[in-house]
Amino acid sequence: MSSPPPSPPAEEAGSVGKKRSLPEVRTQRKRMPKVNFSHVSIRSHQLELWGGGGVPGDGGAPLGLGWAVMHERSVSIDEFEDSREGSRRPKDIYGSTGCVEAGRRCELLIRAGSSLKQIRSAKQAIARLNRQRWQASSMLFGNSWLFSAPADADATDVLSMMGAPNTEPVVLHAARWRSPAAFAEDLRPIIEPARLVGADGGADYLCLDWEALSDALASDAAKHQVVLLVDSAHIAAAPQKDNENNGKASEQTGEDEDLPLWLLEQLVCRVAAALVAVASAPTPPQGSVNMVLHGWTAPQIGDSTYYIAPLK
Repeated sequence: MSSPPPSPPAEEAGSVGKKRSLPEVRTQRKRMPKVNFSHVSIRSHQLELWGGGGVPGDGGAPLGLGWAVMHERSVSIDEFEDSREGSRRPKDIYGSTGCVEAGRRCELLIRAGSSLKQIRSAKQAIARLNRQRWQASSMLFGNSWLFSAPADADATDVLSMMGAPNTEPVVLHAARWRSPAAFAEDLRPIIEPARLVGADGGADYLCLDWEALSDALASDAAKHQVVLLVDSAHIAAAPQKDNENNGKASEQTGEDEDLPLWLLEQLVCRVAAALVAVASAPTPPQGSVNMVLHGWTAPQIGDSTYYIAPLK
């Protein structure tokens, strides 16, 4: 009796174990299911006091969306995308420009049916909540007001670590402070440049009204929480030159390379003076002043003895 023929190799025994060619793989990929979107449903909700549960850091009333649906519509995905063309803003930009100011929020709430009494009551509750947050933050950081944060830390994360996630910071860029005018312009959210730079504050010598800056900071802190977020990553933390050169500009460029660091030291001192004024005021303040040196790594700044608490 003859023996049965040998089994064919695995490569020849049907499709099992057979290597697929590249065209076959591409064909299978093309047959994979796809997801398509045809339309967008848009719901408009009623504006409401305390809607969303946010706690504003500017002392104004909280504005958000309620559960009641005012109207609803459906549009095609193409029409929706066309309508948003040119109006989209990146997340970081929207976080700093997309907020609604306190006065505008009050107008919207009144239009939505809230009374002035309700708005005043909400503002008082917001003030109490913010004070409690900052008291807790002071206990956590040992009454520190001067902080440092890594250069790659997101501003939102920094505010959250300080216990002030809803506070709108005043973002400053120390590397731009190459002249008194540039420094004053950067501080425009706090004080008008014309008030800060004196008539004789030319490029030859700094003549800035530091007392006016302290008063402006103290005035803002009496009404709401102030956070100065200073981008200082590009400033060399080197010892200052002799005081005779501080504030004097280069004859060739009209700029002083040491000026940004010197101005940063002075700003720290002005914040400290503002805190003293707030603490000694006859009425309890609604906020305080905190300063964050974004990208600063040294334990102190210049000759100042103020402790810098690191945020990590």
